[in-house]
Amino acid sequence: MRSNLHGYHFKRHAIQNCLYGVDIDPGAVEIAKLRLWLSLVVDEEDVKQIKPLPNLDYKIVTGNSLLGVEKTLFNEQAFRRLEKLKPLFFDETDHAKKEKLKKEIGELIHDLTNGKEIFDFEIYFSEVFHSKRGFDVLLANPPYVGQKGNKEIFQEIARTDFGKRFHQRRMDLFYFFIHRALDLGHKQTQIAFITTNYFITARRVGVCALRPDRGRKRHRERCNQMKRDNRNLLYGKMVYSLVSAVRLYYP
Repeated sequence: MRSNLHGYHFKRHAIQNCLYGVDIDPGAVEIAKLRLWLSLVVDEEDVKQIKPLPNLDYKIVTGNSLLGVEKTLFNEQAFRRLEKLKPLFFDETDHAKKEKLKKEIGELIHDLTNGKEIFDFEIYFSEVFHSKRGFDVLLANPPYVGQKGNKEIFQEIARTDFGKRFHQRRMDLFYFFIHRALDLGHKQTQIAFITTNYFITARRVGVCALRPDRGRKRHRERCNQMKRDNRNLLYGKMVYSLVSAVRLYYP
């Protein structure tokens, strides 16, 4: 980070280059955008330093994190163009130019998703995977939804390639979000989720059943450490949710 970035400029740099978000609720997306806009101006005393508010349409996105699409990841030219246009759109203030950029970005996403335009991390946030092979930090407060009485939600996910890999009987929906986070990280990603406390000790579908595909011995050591860490949070308290934190490490 350049040392001359302070206050407003530091925040704007962080929003443009470091922050991404997705939520299935359009209202939550708009509130997140509003909070980011307010964060830019709230501490800035010199109004001359403040630029027009950035366009956050491709930074905070409405979508289902668990679905994704069958996509063409080898279309290097289209991805290069997409990753060139998004920063231009972020800063553009002229309405006509902004709409032109948005139209071209939409057409590129349409082509890369084979016309489905369903949210997919590797397309909407493609620069993260091309520059760093994944996110450095992943934070989430996923929904706690059991399969009982909600089969249609699980069936939609289970039909996807992602769902076929990880669907289990009697699981909770937020398990899928943990699987997704593990896929989106790189070798040393930090993950922190607000979760229920019961999956730490649950048999068959608990934390130790999540990802044996990552190496059985290392996986067992990691999940036991996660159990110990989270039990420390629970000790002496009646708590039904907790922050579950994981650091990935794949040599």
